[in-house]
Amino acid sequence: MNIFRFAGDMTHLISILILLLKIYATKSCAGISLKTQELYALVFLTRYLDLFTDYVSLYNSVMKIVFIASSLAIVWCMRRHPLVRRSYDKDLDTFRHQYVVLACFVLALVLHERFTFQEVFWAFSIYLEAVAILPQLVLLQRSGNVDNLTGQYVLFLGAYRGLYIINWIYRYFTEDHFARWIACVSGLIQTALYADFFYYYYLSRIKQDTIMRLLKCIYGDSSYDNEPYRKKLSLDAVDVKPYILCFQNTSQQFSCIGLSFHSPEPHAFQVFGAASSMKYLMLVRLRMATALEFLFDAVKKDLLTVPDKTLPPRATTCAHGIST
Repeated sequence: MNIFRFAGDMTHLISILILLLKIYATKSCAGISLKTQELYALVFLTRYLDLFTDYVSLYNSVMKIVFIASSLAIVWCMRRHPLVRRSYDKDLDTFRHQYVVLACFVLALVLHERFTFQEVFWAFSIYLEAVAILPQLVLLQRSGNVDNLTGQYVLFLGAYRGLYIINWIYRYFTEDHFARWIACVSGLIQTALYADFFYYYYLSRIKQDTIMRLLKCIYGDSSYDNEPYRKKLSLDAVDVKPYILCFQNTSQQFSCIGLSFHSPEPHAFQVFGAASSMKYLMLVRLRMATALEFLFDAVKKDLLTVPDKTLPPRATTCAHGIST
């Protein structure tokens, strides 16, 4: 066993431990696709049919047992645990995975290395693993948000498959007669599918960062309460920290200290006060609950954007749901 395979196995194990930790710590499976976990359980059960017939090493046997047991435990928690199962969202997990199982089985009957019981099911498990992540990706795309632990779980899964590809390349050049084209091609397809996730994970991280900037803007941060801003806005007598500083121009585009957002409903703002130096300047005060509600609504509707890094730190918002 080479270092690349060992690193791939450990990365795979870490991804499963992260998922188990999320479920155990939060008693929630929000953001996790049950269908993907069922597919992985089926992958391990069919791949390791030789567990009690062909002994290779203690390491191999232990890892097989760990993968089978952990995948079944995750499925059990999501289906049977009285607290965890309440957080499972069937409306988002809509991918029809039964068709994927059928297609992979038919493909395994046609394309395999040897027509034996174990080899056909081994090929089936390889094909199925390549697409097992699809229900999870569909769920994340529908929800439009990726929490940290779920993101790290899928991230480590992608890294595991990438390390296994390096392992196959290494073995091709160092071992005689090594050719597992089924595993190699399926692994490349699986790795390509993770590119979709990485895209949504990147967008989610940007949105979270934008929300944090906005909260700092609302509830106080030294970068928003400095002397240049106060003099420019003629607000020496006003406590800036609890407010978002907004002004409206003729195109109904609002700005928060230079941060732009578009509002189809400009009158959704209730004016708390005004500064004489700007005709349309408004000071809008938000309660915490209202602010959070409006922030999540903005994230869901994809109204948050990231400002140019050359500009001062600031946050982007929309006008829905704001009250004084």
